[in-house]
Amino acid sequence: MKSNNIKIQDGGKTIHTVLNLLFLAIGITGGITVYLYLYIGISLIEDEAWFKVLVVLFPICIVLSLNFATVYTFEINFKKKKFRNGKRLGPFNLTRWLNLPEGKYISVFRQGYRDDDSDGDSVTTHVYDINLWYDAPHCLTITQHHNRMKALEMGTTIAGRMGIGLLDATIPNDHKWLIEMPAEVTTS
Repeated sequence: MKSNNIKIQDGGKTIHTVLNLLFLAIGITGGITVYLYLYIGISLIEDEAWFKVLVVLFPICIVLSLNFATVYTFEINFKKKKFRNGKRLGPFNLTRWLNLPEGKYISVFRQGYRDDDSDGDSVTTHVYDINLWYDAPHCLTITQHHNRMKALEMGTTIAGRMGIGLLDATIPNDHKWLIEMPAEVTTS
């Protein structure tokens, strides 16, 4: 049986997990130490300089830990025809469900960004946007991918589940339909 949802999640990479645990451990240790000292009167650290360092490190480590624990998600619930697009902090989703527009087609579009490298030279980086087009000039960007084939695979999955067309616009001036749009959409 097919699931009623598609969930795309970016983040949660190994380095993020390690850094998150490190900052969280320092932050919690600092928080417990500050709490014990200020509210209970127990001093775990005799040197006042170290206590001041923990007081400063505690909020910084908590903020950094929350930053590394936050991941970008895009979810579609086909049964309820809803979507949510935003950030997730652990099990808590920080966005609300919105109505999913009636899609006409999915496009996978190559986007170029100019950036300067360490030598000051201009370098173009390409990402592939996966967009849901629902009204003539309006689209909803579902996600971006750096790998062309994975972006096309993701677009194919979403278009197939929604029963709409898929436009491959990954090569400039060579757009082609990988999944044809239904006839009622092309004539309107």
